Amino acid sequence: WGLVRDAARLGQLLAEHPAPLKGCRSLDEALASYTGGACQVDRAHRHFEQERLQLWTPQLPHYQALERGFRRLRRAYRDWLDELTAAFNDLCSKESFLPEPRLQQRHLYDQVVHPLTQAPDGRVAFFMVDALRFEMAAELAESLEGQVHLKARYSELPSITSVGMNVLAPVCRDGNLTLDGSSFSGFRAGEYSVHNPQQRVRAMAERSLERHTG
Repeated sequence: WGLVRDAARLGQLLAEHPAPLKGCRSLDEALASYTGGACQVDRAHRHFEQERLQLWTPQLPHYQALERGFRRLRRAYRDWLDELTAAFNDLCSKESFLPEPRLQQRHLYDQVVHPLTQAPDGRVAFFMVDALRFEMAAELAESLEGQVHLKARYSELPSITSVGMNVLAPVCRDGNLTLDGSSFSGFRAGEYSVHNPQQRVRAMAERSLERHTG
């Protein structure tokens, strides 16, 4: 019954958010529409697939009927996702693939993290988690005690680990990123390349810990 419940929840949310980017005229509006409700579809799909992975077996009662229903549900989610992707790509083609600075991942460190390090106590824990989707972050925020502020930003393109993780360090210069060579293996930060956890720490230390030295 838990599997049926999760399937029904996904179907309900697909019906409630059939075209989440319809009418959006900017990347700001698209982000607000997705984080304001449509992201729940992705969360419901994740829960359904996780439950299905654990419980799905031919020995379940009404297996054939459930299989047909789940197949239609998964196809409906795929159609929804294709429509969302096409609408977002169309919006980017008309407006820009790069949002305003406050929504860009490349500015996160300088706009959010660095100012916190300059506070009187200067103690900041900066967690960099690969592939943490917004809906997963929202679920995590709900489970945390205390005051939590959750804000979304657009990831850098292409949205691959070597780009997304390395750009979390302060590698942006005057709004621009400089690739290390011709590949997406990392970014230049002065005289060196930021392409792994150690180099990210180095870049952050050089940017934010100067006043703490000595």
